[in-house]
Amino acid sequence: MKHNQIVVLAAALSLAACSKQQHATEAAEPASNGATVQTPYGALPASRVHAVDNHTIAKIVGGRLQLVNMNTGRLVEDLGVPSADDRAATDPYAFARALRGESVAAVTTFGTNPTFGTTGASGRNEGSYYTSASLSGIKSLSTNWLVPNFPLDTTNPVTIFYWNALDGGALQPVLQYDQGYGNAYTIANWYFTEGQYFHGTFVRVTPGTQLTGVITFVSNPNDTTWNYKESFTGYSAADVNITRTSEATDPALCLEAYTQILAQWPNQPFMQFTAIDVAMRTGSAPDSLHWTPGGGSVPVTPSLLNTVVVNNSATNGEVDMYFGDGTGITPDSSFHIVAGVNGSSVLDITGGATTAGTPVELWTPNSPVSPNQVWKAIALPGGYYEFQAGNNASMALTDSASGTGNGTRIVIEPYTGSTAQKWKVTPAGGGYNTLSPACAPSSNMDVYAHGTANGTKIEIWSANGGTNQQFKFVLE
Repeated sequence: MKHNQIVVLAAALSLAACSKQQHATEAAEPASNGATVQTPYGALPASRVHAVDNHTIAKIVGGRLQLVNMNTGRLVEDLGVPSADDRAATDPYAFARALRGESVAAVTTFGTNPTFGTTGASGRNEGSYYTSASLSGIKSLSTNWLVPNFPLDTTNPVTIFYWNALDGGALQPVLQYDQGYGNAYTIANWYFTEGQYFHGTFVRVTPGTQLTGVITFVSNPNDTTWNYKESFTGYSAADVNITRTSEATDPALCLEAYTQILAQWPNQPFMQFTAIDVAMRTGSAPDSLHWTPGGGSVPVTPSLLNTVVVNNSATNGEVDMYFGDGTGITPDSSFHIVAGVNGSSVLDITGGATTAGTPVELWTPNSPVSPNQVWKAIALPGGYYEFQAGNNASMALTDSASGTGNGTRIVIEPYTGSTAQKWKVTPAGGGYNTLSPACAPSSNMDVYAHGTANGTKIEIWSANGGTNQQFKFVLE
């Protein structure tokens, strides 16, 4: 794949349509603790979040915001008179933060839209990829993507949202993982108007399913009425219809994660937003969309990439968003390196020493955690890692003397960037990996003779597929 433009952010599918609809399974409502609801806009008061079906629309009637059946004109629900703040609100994320009592000024912004507010057990939406382009006069925005793989860590599911959008997310077809459903993906169309947040029917989907999120201009009968429709192609039950008081402009794409642990992100290198297509109400689409990056803080990925604009075409564009590499490693984070031979013992620097040449051995995890059993993973070009010793940041996990023979000891040495200190980490299944030094690529790190006793030496040995050559990374 040729990457024409790389944007590193500072902060954010094939079944036939009839088959999709036939096999879709409706999901429950978003996770709620009674007072708040988890949404793509962060945690919101439950009173501000409303479910609508594909024939119900929210609109102002006689100064009141009402849910009305589009087919019969019947009142479904009266949401009351919007306040002046409700009527003036155009930024769904800023308004959501205000509802949560957060400081708008304290939050880094992307374009006109601040990063996503507080939510979840950690209190923060910790990782966001976001890119947007300035454009008005839009008739439709269509984007394809495949539902990603499940995360490597499915025991601790964390909410992640993926969406294309107009107006900074005020209208967004959303794919979401977890959001209170456990290890599951669902789609739903979300929108914001008059200070309220709305979502359509939730439908479960599976990894590998092709999605096409579409936002379509319907009509503009007067200066203060703009009608739109959101849909996922082939899932008409999930459609929503929107009436706004202003035009929806500015395409956007986003990956909105509530964790920086890459093992809790999809277990694949990246996902592709493809066939990004803008049609105009009059005239032709521009030759290109000038994507502008932004978003919240994001973890360093193994590829050292976050968002890549592959093709900025306005009619057949592509933007890729990067995840982990299936190893469970989040670069620049610290881990126990746990041996597969017993699933509990860890790599340990003998005696807690910090001097060059100190051997690495197997040992029972210390409690409290000791720094000589902790390793910081540093991503290197070419898909390699340096493993920095927790008790001395200048030392690194090293294949002693750049040895290639079976039985060569693993030690710590001052980091020089040598091939003996560059480790290729390859998934071996079940969350475990093999580690091979660049100086001996056909050999793996090995626990001597499948030993499990404290003090068992760590060496390299020809790759043999044994559990004594498998290791997993447990975040500290």
